[in-house]
Amino acid sequence: MKLPRLLSCAGLLTLGGVLLGSSAPARADTVTLKNGREIHGRLVEELVDRIRIRTAGAGVIVILKDEIATFSENELDTELTPPSAQREDAGEPGGAAGAQERPQDGGEAGEATGDDWDAGVTDEQKKELTPLRDALRKELTELGPPAAERLAAIALSGPEESQLGERIRAMANRHRQGSANLRRRNALDRVVQEYGVRAIPQLVAALGHQNQWIARMSAQALGAVAAGAKDKAAAQWLLYHFKAPAGLIDLMEHQGEVDSPFLRSDANAALEAISGATQGFVASEGSLMTPPEAQARKAWQSWWSRLAEFRAAEENKRDERRKQVQAQLAQIRKGERPTAEKD
Repeated sequence: MKLPRLLSCAGLLTLGGVLLGSSAPARADTVTLKNGREIHGRLVEELVDRIRIRTAGAGVIVILKDEIATFSENELDTELTPPSAQREDAGEPGGAAGAQERPQDGGEAGEATGDDWDAGVTDEQKKELTPLRDALRKELTELGPPAAERLAAIALSGPEESQLGERIRAMANRHRQGSANLRRRNALDRVVQEYGVRAIPQLVAALGHQNQWIARMSAQALGAVAAGAKDKAAAQWLLYHFKAPAGLIDLMEHQGEVDSPFLRSDANAALEAISGATQGFVASEGSLMTPPEAQARKAWQSWWSRLAEFRAAEENKRDERRKQVQAQLAQIRKGERPTAEKD
């Protein structure tokens, strides 16, 4: 699938005009996913296997091309375009008049723009079905994006994956000159600052690394990512999806070596940062796990077992309801009242 590249030099200059308050016309690109969901915003970049689109409610998101059914470019949104700009709009799609990257003002994330009805739908049908359509759209937003969309948003390119791997390995720095602790801390900070939640999959995998410093610093990094995330709920979803708690609980069992008490303590601190809960962990200085530490680890295991089961059930419910809502919206678009309205 080949999509138009919108951010030409002229487009960037036009963007500057928008930010300075010009009255150029607002446009909306529409991505229709294979599952029926529509995403409205502005295409900002096309890569080989994915695109980046700026939405009003969720900012810039990444969508895999394999998930896309159709793409509609540069549809004039008359609700957001000043009348004078509508009269002056004569540019070709992709030119200076049609290359603006601007979030839509107001509205729920995922809210449709322009004429969102199939041909032949009467004004009377639109008036009758609009309240129901808007309620379903709001519910779809509240259900949140499906797992594939969440994971696509944090996907790394090949070079990024390699660089992140190097950053994580650098957290095991044992340089004899200068402070090794400072070097490790700087490496950790770079992982958190440069990658944030996108580092979660590799950091969780690194918890089982045979190098104890990599495992320990990865636990610290996961705690820092959880604590510093702007969208706490989205970060927590990713941490739970990649089973970060399970890896940290395994790390709490480490014993018999000089660094063992630090590994257990760091793993517990990360669990507390991720979950927002505590299990009464009392740190020790001995290499062997103490009874209080073992008790805290057992409590974490029980917590995670219950939570993982609950999350799986809730995720299935959301997926099923999301499909129902999307099917109902497809019926409404045709001017039909849904046959399976939610009670």
